[in-house]
Amino acid sequence: MAYMQVRDVLAHVTKLRRRVRNKARRFQATASDDIIGSLLERLEEHDRSMHGFQAELERNSPKAVLETWIQFPDTKPIENEISDLGRKAEADDAEQFIEKLLDLDQRLLSLYHTAAEQTHAPSVQEFFRKLVDMESQKARANSWNVAQTQDARHL
Repeated sequence: MAYMQVRDVLAHVTKLRRRVRNKARRFQATASDDIIGSLLERLEEHDRSMHGFQAELERNSPKAVLETWIQFPDTKPIENEISDLGRKAEADDAEQFIEKLLDLDQRLLSLYHTAAEQTHAPSVQEFFRKLVDMESQKARANSWNVAQTQDARHL
């Protein structure tokens, strides 16, 4: 684990999310399935929504919270998975690609969980809990959308 300031953690996770979103856009451009395309659009809306929530949370948080140093896990395995996204068999299988996207989303969410656990400062824990709560709500909605999409495809 490395030490990072909270603001750097947020910037790093945002960068990882952007890479995932770019991969999804590329996949969407080649997807011939309208249902998959609309689902990918919803996932992108989720990302924009989270980015806005995170920006607002940063603006409204004390500088001391954002400048707090915390231990942060190595994200190299996630970065490698993002790089491989769409290169393997899931490039031909839309459902598999989306499952991989949702898995990466959960792994990015777990980074916030870990960050909250790595500090004893209540204000920093609360900051990350708010991010986790918002992410969890959005992730549940995305999972529901995926389930509906898969049901619609199999009818």
